[in-house]
Amino acid sequence: MLFNCFYQKEIYKSIENLVLLKLVFYDLIVAKNIKVVIKHKKMTSDSLSIYDEILCYPAPASGLHRSASYLTWSKEDRMYHVVHGLHFSLQAMELIKNNIEAHLEDPQQWVFLVEGCDATIRFGFECDEVSYATLLAIRSGIPYRDPVIDPSQPEVIKIVKSQGVDERLIYAAQIHALEGTVQIFYDETASYFSEKYGISLEKFAEFYKTVRSANKQKRKELNRIYDRLSKASTNLSRKKLRLSLQEYQQPNVFLYFGNAHLPMIDFIRK
Repeated sequence: MLFNCFYQKEIYKSIENLVLLKLVFYDLIVAKNIKVVIKHKKMTSDSLSIYDEILCYPAPASGLHRSASYLTWSKEDRMYHVVHGLHFSLQAMELIKNNIEAHLEDPQQWVFLVEGCDATIRFGFECDEVSYATLLAIRSGIPYRDPVIDPSQPEVIKIVKSQGVDERLIYAAQIHALEGTVQIFYDETASYFSEKYGISLEKFAEFYKTVRSANKQKRKELNRIYDRLSKASTNLSRKKLRLSLQEYQQPNVFLYFGNAHLPMIDFIRK
């Protein structure tokens, strides 16, 4: 099933149509195990805006029908522009388009701090807000960094292990948090855990079985463990963000991250 990028762009003009399209894609992927390929041709910023260009990339299978918010304020001669929300959000893309891309008259005055930009460069672009912000930075010659140390990073796991939490439960808690994704992309997630943590596919299957068979009480325990991971992630991300803001002195700062990391910017909002 192939769609060229112009047809895809027309579909994306309507959120209702987009949601419907994603539900159809979901049925095809899950029920029939059909890979959806969206044909696109490379275009430069001379022929399309960056927003138009990112719409030519394959859409994430999880959909884009999620909420996002935009915040802005000034502090100590800097202007902060923040988009946060649920990942894979068409609304976040619109907020970036209207509040960031539309005001890049002088790109040298900006720095982008975007959660997931490093992974985007490593694994490739999709039609989502992280890829959009990353591509926008690259095309505009704006420096960009990932300010987030996510809950799966070794330094985060080390902190929670030091609190007496069994390592197996830590991995189970992460799989629990990603359970919906694992159900759709089991092989990809298992390979990711194997590459990142050295967990064998057999051990991943064991952890996943633990999660799937967990009763209500066990799931609450896994949620509490993941809360610890999130807290440690936020504290480390706050430190990383401080260092990035010291490294780059541009007067305009654009930040994008998921809702879970919102507390990390408290120190620049006071």
